Amino acid sequence: MNLAPVALLICTLGAGALEAAPPPGGGTFESYRRARLAIDKALQAHGGRERIEALESVSLEYTGLRTMINQSRRALGPWDR
Repeated sequence: MNLAPVALLICTLGAGALEAAPPPGGGTFESYRRARLAIDKALQAHGGRERIEALESVSLEYTGLRTMINQSRRALGPWDR
């Protein structure tokens, strides 16, 4: 018996079932949706996506400590700050 047609049928039906399934309402999807809304609002508050993309130079200043895990002298913590 040739299993290729059977495997193709199973894959086709499986893909159709995944495509027809409603998006999940919670968990990771909901977190992504809320984060995306926050990012879109922040972009609009700062002049829109086109204005942000047109920036040629950006600088950043901060105070505090930053842990550089892959730049530390030790492979395992505590890492250099």
